[in-house]
Amino acid sequence: MLEKLTVLTAFYALATATDVRKLKAASRHGKRSYMVLLLCSLYFSTDYLLDVQWPDLQWLARQLLLHPAQAIIESLGAKHA
Repeated sequence: MLEKLTVLTAFYALATATDVRKLKAASRHGKRSYMVLLLCSLYFSTDYLLDVQWPDLQWLARQLLLHPAQAIIESLGAKHA
């Protein structure tokens, strides 16, 4: 876990160091977009670091697309496994 924490700390330190100047000059919309991406990154980094089974992008895609996909398959009359 210490190795993972070291790598993530180095990653965020380098990312922050390179983005500080750009963020100061960015518009409000740009800053908000950056923060949303940063929060998503922190969520997945915490999941990776603590090795917990939190919902990920595959789970989200399955939740959003499973029922519409099944409805399309049923409307076409195809059989699925």
